[in-house]
Amino acid sequence: MNPETATWNREDRDLLVELRTTLASVQRDIKEIKDGTSAKISFLETDKLSRSEAVRLNNENLSKHTEYEETLKANDKRITTLEDSRIEYRATIKAWVIIGGGIWTLATIIFSVWLATKF
Repeated sequence: MNPETATWNREDRDLLVELRTTLASVQRDIKEIKDGTSAKISFLETDKLSRSEAVRLNNENLSKHTEYEETLKANDKRITTLEDSRIEYRATIKAWVIIGGGIWTLATIIFSVWLATKF
């Protein structure tokens, strides 16, 4: 169809106006979506964690973990030493009580024998 000889009827004109309006609306929606997406991307870029920052934080956490582990090991060693000391103390007290009881028993027997021979 030749544009110079083409005749436009009212339906064609209305269709073009409707298409133009719809296209403008779609372009406006696309621009709004693009602007919203751009804002979100911009926010994410400012809020992101850089790789070097992540490596630095990871190294700090590892060194803190190592420090805590060493402190826990030292405290565990101290607790074990205290427990061993307590066990040794209780064993010593029990040994002295047994020795004292034995001496008391022997002293009583010797005293009874001495009294028996004296009278």
